[in-house]
Amino acid sequence: MAVAASACGSGSGQEDSATDGEASSDESSTSPPAVTQTQSVVPWDDVATHLATRRGSYRKFTEIRVGGVTATIRESVEFDLDASYLDRTLTIPAGLVPEDSVPGGLGNGMLQFVYTDSVTIMRNAALRDACGTDWVDVTDFSSDSVLAPAFQATDLRVAEPLGVLNHVSGEPRHVATSPDGSHYEVAIPAARLSPQGGFLDAPDAMSAMADIETIADVLLPADSGPLQVTIDLTDVLEAAAGEDIPEGDGMTVTWIVPVSDERPFDIRLPPEIADATCIDQDREA
Repeated sequence: MAVAASACGSGSGQEDSATDGEASSDESSTSPPAVTQTQSVVPWDDVATHLATRRGSYRKFTEIRVGGVTATIRESVEFDLDASYLDRTLTIPAGLVPEDSVPGGLGNGMLQFVYTDSVTIMRNAALRDACGTDWVDVTDFSSDSVLAPAFQATDLRVAEPLGVLNHVSGEPRHVATSPDGSHYEVAIPAARLSPQGGFLDAPDAMSAMADIETIADVLLPADSGPLQVTIDLTDVLEAAAGEDIPEGDGMTVTWIVPVSDERPFDIRLPPEIADATCIDQDREA
């Protein structure tokens, strides 16, 4: 369910002019109509400024609804596209991922991934005993767990929410404007979205999604506010799974991208990185 667009009040009424002291009795006996200041619509063309961002950060919230229970995976990402570098930290709610479905107790708590054009490394304090360090090289690590997409290399040519907006299909539809900015609805081909679960790597699932579009709610900010993109992925997940999802269940993803985030961050890799075999050993143990 996309974030509802916040509508602003409109003041379309015009004040009647009274010339030479003339005014109707109705006008003299009632207060003059209030004039509402209309917010200026942020033009869709402003999205080009965001798409040109090469270095910055964003936050991602993945809301998962199952059986009346809602859990949210939170991500914080820093990226430098010119350096082919992305630093991604995930916070996973306790109990969301079964402990026996992932190695080393990685299913809950905090995971940090650093992706470069040559290596993917992961940080998790739970593996220090098995690996001798918090950092592990997972470049070639494969996992059959629900966290498998987190281990996969990411596209370092574009930040994820901006990559989504690079594939808008058709004309954006202006929905509403508020002091925060202007909301637009845009169609996004489902096949252009990043995999949200291991089953989306299956050829049949990708084929089912080939002709599907989903609707994104995009808030283009006014002034210095953040860009926001929200997509309800429930229909996409149903198509990929080939079956209906129970009513009330589903998944919604929201990205929040600061308009300007030029804070420097260290892109050097840590000095001690263990081989991923220690994860396999920990799983066997």
